[in-house]
Amino acid sequence: MKPIEMYRALQTAQTHPEVSISEFIGVRNLHLSSDAIQGAMRLAMPDQIELEYVQQMMMFWSI
Repeated sequence: MKPIEMYRALQTAQTHPEVSISEFIGVRNLHLSSDAIQGAMRLAMPDQIELEYVQQMMMFWSI
């Protein structure tokens, strides 16, 4: 198989993760193919960063 054919076969074989959303006590959570939370938003304060690890990552932008 030629490299371009291998690349095309790989691209068509890949699938996107299953996306689901849960909500608990005013916080909406994004899940990708698992129960792990990938993102969160407090409905009463949607402009605030809800998850601590995202807050930590965003600190680099303020430097």
